[in-house]
Amino acid sequence: MSGVTRRLLAGLLGGLLALSSPPPRAAAVPDPGLGDSDGTVRALLVDDKGILYLGGSFSTVTGRNGVPIARNNLAAFNLVTGDVTSWNPDVDGPVKALAISPDGRILYVGGSFATVGGVSRRNLAAIDTTSDGTTPLAWAPDPDGVVRALALSGDGLTLYAGGAFATLAGGTVARSKLAAIDTASGVATPWAPQPDGAVEALLLSGDGASLYAGGSFHLIGAQPRPFLARLSLASGQADDWDPAPDNVVRALRQVGEVLYIGGDFTAVDGGAPGSRNFAAALDTTVTMVGAIALPWNPDFDGAVRALAAGDAIIYAGGDFTTANGGVPRQRLAGLTIAAATLTAWNPGADQRVSALQTAADRETLYVGGDFATIGGAARTGLAAFAIGLPRTSAAPPGGGFQVPQTVSLSCLDNGGNPCAAIYFTSDGSQPQAIPAHLYSAPIAV
Repeated sequence: MSGVTRRLLAGLLGGLLALSSPPPRAAAVPDPGLGDSDGTVRALLVDDKGILYLGGSFSTVTGRNGVPIARNNLAAFNLVTGDVTSWNPDVDGPVKALAISPDGRILYVGGSFATVGGVSRRNLAAIDTTSDGTTPLAWAPDPDGVVRALALSGDGLTLYAGGAFATLAGGTVARSKLAAIDTASGVATPWAPQPDGAVEALLLSGDGASLYAGGSFHLIGAQPRPFLARLSLASGQADDWDPAPDNVVRALRQVGEVLYIGGDFTAVDGGAPGSRNFAAALDTTVTMVGAIALPWNPDFDGAVRALAAGDAIIYAGGDFTTANGGVPRQRLAGLTIAAATLTAWNPGADQRVSALQTAADRETLYVGGDFATIGGAARTGLAAFAIGLPRTSAAPPGGGFQVPQTVSLSCLDNGGNPCAAIYFTSDGSQPQAIPAHLYSAPIAV
């Protein structure tokens, strides 16, 4: 296979070997080292300590050992051991959104609940991740309706919460469906875009100066902005960027200067219905109507509810059963960032996929939803797939040597299977997928 990365084994007598790794290919079956739940998973978050948090509507979760453990609607897995951790907040209603502080010590939880650990915390709570989690922090904004989306500012000082609420602080503070909350006090700031419909998705912009909001609104930030807007973090006003999708936006993911969106829409940026079915890519640097939508067009046949980014791949989950104009993909698909071309990966889920999250190293994709089977395996609500680059290695490994060496190369994909081919050069140049660069026997160096 031709390569998208180069690996250099330096120090071998006689020069450098440059190895070409095949492009990413997601594993066909779920990782057996992660358990699942007994219900629906709607929110996923991986911290930098190797802990996977999951929220949803469930009463037990099962670790690698196969033993169910009681956990109401919120739980944590240790991704190194595959075990369910002892952290147990005991939330009495569905959890729909998660965010974590920059230091990883506080998990913010949104949803439709009344208590956490038996303590009154309506729809939004903060929980110490370094404790047993059984008692929420005193922080209590108290929105009067469901919280469906959370986004935390880069400095960790402000939490943006979206959903279907009308007030905070026991009904004393009016904040229609979107609010900015001080993470120290739990008090709503003056920032108030006042959308006229529910907020389903939030994402801080790459430059940290704006907030993307998607949902069922038509007015937000004092401007007509159907279903999607970019809001100033300073004023709460919507700026001139107006892609105007024709229906609800439910998922947001930014890669560089491109914003990928998913939802119920069939057109964006003035296009005809059917021109962008349920997913689109938008240029965040232009505001001219007709120039915002990029050619990227997966053409799904049903709603997209979750998006995640891997190496050169956008992963989408939702209610769809086909993409790219009718190619079967049951509720989960991988598409190239360059052209929205479907990858060969086709695990298939038997019910909705609601949440996607990649690990920080982009080696693993975590999937949450309503499914009972996925990738041909029994997995209720939660699964993990290896999505990283295949591993090419050399024996002996790189180093300094006093005598000539014979180097053997090997490559395994995410399923543990040998790669189709390995290409190499001995002059440090980028290998090409040509016979002259094909590895077939140990190399004398």
